[in-house]
Amino acid sequence: MQSGFHGAQRCWSAAARRVQASLDDLTPVVRERCAPLPDAATIDEALADAIDEITAGLERFGEALAMLGDGDADADGGAASQDPAAGLRALLSRAGELLPPSDLIQLMDENGFIELSLETTLKAALRDLERFAQGDRAHASR
Repeated sequence: MQSGFHGAQRCWSAAARRVQASLDDLTPVVRERCAPLPDAATIDEALADAIDEITAGLERFGEALAMLGDGDADADGGAASQDPAAGLRALLSRAGELLPPSDLIQLMDENGFIELSLETTLKAALRDLERFAQGDRAHASR
């Protein structure tokens, strides 16, 4: 299962990079289109806060996943040391606590400027991680 964790970590890292790239694409578009508005600074600050919150959630989940790969029992209540797949399943059951709030993801996806597909990207990554947890690496997305 250790090699499965490396695959799971690569899967999560790729999804997190796609989300971050989408957010990086959004920022200049929002700044440009909102620059003439009187509340442009407030919009820019709100966007930066939202991006920071999403980034923090992605990092929390990624760090917890990395701890599982390192065999850190604290990452999942001790399950990793007994059964790595159980540790990953335990982490997935806590995903809602670690990841950015779904309403924030939805709000960003509905930004009105560019298509982000954050929710789709994150859901696909979580499905792939579930497949890794079940030992079905062959059917996890690349």
